[in-house]
Amino acid sequence: MGNPNAFTKWIKTNLLLVFTFIGVILGAVLGVSLRPVNLSKKSILLLSYPGELFMRLLGLMILPLIIASLITGAASLNAKLNGKMALRTIVYFLSTSLVSS
Repeated sequence: MGNPNAFTKWIKTNLLLVFTFIGVILGAVLGVSLRPVNLSKKSILLLSYPGELFMRLLGLMILPLIIASLITGAASLNAKLNGKMALRTIVYFLSTSLVSS
């Protein structure tokens, strides 16, 4: 067995990861256990609201992360390559965004 202090330290440093996994597992168990119960539309809406909110928040975070990584990557290039690469990156990003929507 490992050192219990190391495990506790790992849990403290990765607390968000641990809570995310616990939430996923609890959500799956809750979904499977409530499947046979005939819930009303309002109950289903109330149960699904936190998950929908979380997914929308993740969606809102994606675009700023992509833009920030593109700016960081473009800033690390020299001036001559920067123009060509920026144009290619913008065209690629816009085309994949159009295809995905």
